[in-house]
Amino acid sequence: MAKAVEVLQQEIGYSNVEALGETLQNIVNNNTAQQVEGLPSNEVAEKLNKAYQQLDLTSYSSEEIRRMIQFTFLKAAKEDGLQMNHQMTPDAIGLLVAYMIDQMTKKDESLQIADFAAGSGNLLSTILLFLQSAGKTASATAIDNDEVLVHLALQAFALEQLDVKTSLQDGLQDSLVDPQDFVVSDLPVGYYPVDANAARFETKNDEGHSFAHHLLIEQQVHYLKEAGVGFFIVPTNLFDTSEGEKLLSYLQKETYVQAMLAFPRNLFKDVQFSKSLLIVQKRGKGAKQVSQVLLGDIPEFKNREKFRKFTLTFEKWVQEML
Repeated sequence: MAKAVEVLQQEIGYSNVEALGETLQNIVNNNTAQQVEGLPSNEVAEKLNKAYQQLDLTSYSSEEIRRMIQFTFLKAAKEDGLQMNHQMTPDAIGLLVAYMIDQMTKKDESLQIADFAAGSGNLLSTILLFLQSAGKTASATAIDNDEVLVHLALQAFALEQLDVKTSLQDGLQDSLVDPQDFVVSDLPVGYYPVDANAARFETKNDEGHSFAHHLLIEQQVHYLKEAGVGFFIVPTNLFDTSEGEKLLSYLQKETYVQAMLAFPRNLFKDVQFSKSLLIVQKRGKGAKQVSQVLLGDIPEFKNREKFRKFTLTFEKWVQEML
């Protein structure tokens, strides 16, 4: 797949990530390179078609296809120097969130999951495929405002045969999304430039631009069902500022803050960019505050004994939450 992406990128002059999205679309389109205004040339199109047919994704599982797309994306993102907010969520994080959702649900439940900052969609894919392997039924909604990443996600979901409604829009605008059982989001960190829209949020800053990641938490909590659960991948210092205190006040009013767990620092190239997992439950029928908020560090995944103890603690904690 990576070779086909490289050929298309060189022929048309796309970024590598754009070329990956076009490659996936060509594969979805019966392994046929699409030509627009004579590009790619007939010679290159024939070369690409042959590469797609040799790849033959019909012989791969959905999870194998996801990993193949992920590997190619990581290479493309490195070549393009993609900004941090557009990078894929590490598999270890996605699988941990998927395991947690699995522990919180029963086999006969039909789950609805949304991500209002879905990017390339890999976090949702990881979770949906894990739940599928556990015998669960789940559909999802993926929203993002980046045209290139949404196009890529749309093709990836199709190849992975996942039930995902994908929308290109500002995740902080009103959406026609039904109340969700779960929201999951690896939140983009930074300022939101549309002050007029930010003004309607409780978590807006009093002066200047507001933090996009604060607003996105509020937005996604709004779209949860009563007792629905939000999993937010956030900066570890999320609540350490006056704006963070305002966010916490909002969360304590609208949700039960159930857990704040720091991910292993070895998952991040720079410790100053380390992240934590914030778990909240929307107030309402069936929701309750656990007697002890789950706080602390998630052990390194390679430390099997410590991680096993963590999962046992988590499973016991979940039983109280439910």
